[in-house]
Amino acid sequence: MLSPKEYDLIVEWKARSVPKEIIYKGIRKAFTELTDTEKEIKTKFRSLTQCAIYVEELFEKYRINHEDIANEVSTSGSDLIKHIVERLSTTIKSEKRENIRKLYINARNRILELAHADEDDIYKHLKSIEEDFYEDCFQRIPESKRKKIMLEAENNISRRSRYMTDKALNESLISYRNEILSKDYFITKILDYA
Repeated sequence: MLSPKEYDLIVEWKARSVPKEIIYKGIRKAFTELTDTEKEIKTKFRSLTQCAIYVEELFEKYRINHEDIANEVSTSGSDLIKHIVERLSTTIKSEKRENIRKLYINARNRILELAHADEDDIYKHLKSIEEDFYEDCFQRIPESKRKKIMLEAENNISRRSRYMTDKALNESLISYRNEILSKDYFITKILDYA
């Protein structure tokens, strides 16, 4: 039977995309090391949370070894795409917030798919990737902070909003929201890498 704490740990690993092979290896490593150091451990060792440090250690090594794979862009791809991917990879390596880091990785993977796209459409695709990136960032913020950000965005355009169409108003709100996210959460715009 899993305790609530252990269940939460599994849910967290799944949300962070920790491969199940890494979890299994971490559990095996925990049993091996703990049984080697203490002969009585079999009676004391009963919790998945005791394995967590081993899983985290292996996952960190896994991430470091596998994040550079996406850095390689085929030579037939656009120089612009290669440039953006290289700069994004640098950001990914330095980003400490796991949830934001995953969003950058997702954006980078989508940009890698553009290597064979028509050059004329690249900026349109990049804009779409950036919009999705900001939307994902925004949705990961607690609701109370999302409301505060939207209120601040509305206040920025309140005087001019009566002259705007609904479409222009919505686009302006999203634009201000993204500016606030960039400033308050230290998010770099994807198009700034171009």
